[in-house]
Amino acid sequence: MDKQLLSYIAMSFPARFLQLRKNNNLTQPQMADKIGIHIRKK
Repeated sequence: MDKQLLSYIAMSFPARFLQLRKNNNLTQPQMADKIGIHIRKK
C-alpha cells in the first residue's frame, strides 16, 4: 500500500475530516452545508 494512504487510514476520524475540509478550502459552515449538518443557533 501507498505510504500516504496508510498514514491517512491511521488518522482519527476528526483529523481526516479536518484535512478533507481544508484540502477543499471550505469553512466550517460551508462543510456543514456540503454534508447536510446544520447547527441551531441559540
